[in-house]
Amino acid sequence: MSRVVLATLLLLGLTTVYPARVHAQLPPATPEQEAAGLRVAHIQIEPGALEMTRGDTARVRAVLHDRDGTVVPGAQALFFSPSRAVRGQGLVQNETIVLIGREPGEASVVVFVRVPSDSAKFQGIGGIKQMAAIPVSVKDWAVAKVEVEQPMYTPYVGSTFKLHARALTDRGTEHETAKVAWRSENPAIARITPGGVVTPGKPGTVTLIASTESGVSAQHAMTVVKNPTARLAISPMTLSTRTGDVVHLDVQALDAKDQAVKGLALAYSVFGIDSAGAMVYPDGAFVAENPGAYRVVASTGGRSAEAIVEATRRPPPTPARKVGQGTRTEVSTSDLWVFTGKDGRDYAYTGTHAQGGGQRMFVWDVTDPASIQLIDSVVVDARVVNDVKVNDDASWAILTREGASNRQNGVVVLDLADPAHPTVIAELTDQLTSGIHNVWIIGDMVYAVNDGTASMNILDLSDPANPKHAGHWEVRPGESSKTLHDVWSDGSYLY
Repeated sequence: MSRVVLATLLLLGLTTVYPARVHAQLPPATPEQEAAGLRVAHIQIEPGALEMTRGDTARVRAVLHDRDGTVVPGAQALFFSPSRAVRGQGLVQNETIVLIGREPGEASVVVFVRVPSDSAKFQGIGGIKQMAAIPVSVKDWAVAKVEVEQPMYTPYVGSTFKLHARALTDRGTEHETAKVAWRSENPAIARITPGGVVTPGKPGTVTLIASTESGVSAQHAMTVVKNPTARLAISPMTLSTRTGDVVHLDVQALDAKDQAVKGLALAYSVFGIDSAGAMVYPDGAFVAENPGAYRVVASTGGRSAEAIVEATRRPPPTPARKVGQGTRTEVSTSDLWVFTGKDGRDYAYTGTHAQGGGQRMFVWDVTDPASIQLIDSVVVDARVVNDVKVNDDASWAILTREGASNRQNGVVVLDLADPAHPTVIAELTDQLTSGIHNVWIIGDMVYAVNDGTASMNILDLSDPANPKHAGHWEVRPGESSKTLHDVWSDGSYLY
């Protein structure tokens, strides 16, 4: 794909997906700046395409010209990128745009000028004119080493399992795009596919090598041993289930003395006898998507065992019937929570999205679901009240916010002594300013998903009026190419 086409597609994506976000971030422009913007006919960006490395800072020149090619002074030019690959947005100062490569990927940086709101409109955003775009390609740091994970299986002759390796940069992060390919120095002892699937062939020691395209490699020494398996035993040998339900098959490898063979990799397969559409997983879990009879086979080193699973169709779902509805047509609803208040009545708290004004949480009385009543609302500084949760004894609630005017987002704590009219008793913004998307409450602890860091902040609300930080957790610390969106718990585990 050419850079011109790429830039055009990214620009279209920006203007169709991000108009509200762009509009919210527009700084005020003076009448003089808007008048100068009307004279701009062309924005010249140099260079016309940019390649940079993750973490680097680059400067791009953006010059505003009128129809005659003369530089236009005094206009307010801004730039913006919707991609996570590039960090940078704000005013073009001294004809310069400053960009930081955030993570590997392709991005587009868009430049536009401010004009009077009634003179130009782009994708519903008034006061924007002459958008131009520059494609930016961000590369990862160089591969420094290859790290091989220790296999969880013993390399018995005739078994098959997969080896895993990853390419690491000199910053200790996993390389985003590097491919690792495997090879064996002695395929007679153990052969391996480029993707890492290894099959030991005969006893002996062999070196397996994992290499990247750049030539960085790692060696893994493997000692293949004789397979003592005499037979496989599977239990149960027959069972019945329903489509969609998960059942577990227990498979044991036994030697000639009926002793368990430990560390043996098993291969599973499933065959439809009168149907198709089922899966069996490495731990023996089986699930059928379609009703019918299935033959499940576990095998290794020339030994096998099988079971027959018969799956019947699930009963039809219980239909839902609409009883009542509470409606606010001027604003979009985000998340909600339904609970019984300390006064014995049932309530629903609903958040709001930016479309129509996302600074409110509505309070609904749903005691009579056929007659839902809007009885109050809570207004906070936000463009989105994204999530609402109530604690177990319904004494307090927490709502999350994004897009605060002062950029101090975080969470807001509500007192529910009167659940029909909740009141704000505390806020927590420290380390949460980029916005909290979703939360879950377990006892006095709140698990909050942080938009900006793609991590989870753990908050202590044992004193709801004084919330404080209790911990922090994240996926792949130090890496930016990740997303954490929601959190849910059954009380024992977080998902």
